[in-house]
Amino acid sequence: MATTATQERQDLRKRTATFAKNTRSFVHKTPRTMATLSDFRQLAKSSGFLGKHYLQACNAEDTNGYLKHIITCRDEARYASHWLDVVGGELEEKSEKMRSALLKESSELEKIFGAIINKVVSKKKANA
Repeated sequence: MATTATQERQDLRKRTATFAKNTRSFVHKTPRTMATLSDFRQLAKSSGFLGKHYLQACNAEDTNGYLKHIITCRDEARYASHWLDVVGGELEEKSEKMRSALLKESSELEKIFGAIINKVVSKKKANA
């Protein structure tokens, strides 16, 4: 039986993968303009890098490596939020709903990774 920590890691892995898939679906279904092509590319990269760095954090050899990748996860979630803000505006209703849901998820992921960072830093200070 999986421990709580292991289950939480698996859940967060699935959540980051789902975020990347949903982001790609949004990018695919949303009409692009010359102005948004680069923005969509950056959005897709950030959503994928978030999950990539979480996988690397889970496989880190030490706490410092883990923390480095978790910080990058938080940053990529923040970047995804930024690109979602940038492409907002005059979207069709369906695209706007998808964008709003992704924006909410990226914000939640940023908070989750921020909480993990705070927990790890607190433990490091307590053990120092």
